[in-house]
Amino acid sequence: MAQRWYEGLEEVLLALAEMPRRFAYARENDTFSELELRQVVYQSHRLIFTIKDEQVIILHVRHIAQQPLDEL
Repeated sequence: MAQRWYEGLEEVLLALAEMPRRFAYARENDTFSELELRQVVYQSHRLIFTIKDEQVIILHVRHIAQQPLDEL
């Protein structure tokens, strides 16, 4: 089961590397104005990332049950 989860995550990361701007803005995007925050949801986790000089930088991986960063 863990192996399948990891393999699925790898597929998401490949899609993220190919077309990161196709993913939605994260709800925290308005709170942290110095960065453009986007997110991709994979099963029970949100990967929050930004794009800098065409490089994808994953900033945080959060379980969807956790409070959003702008509510901490």
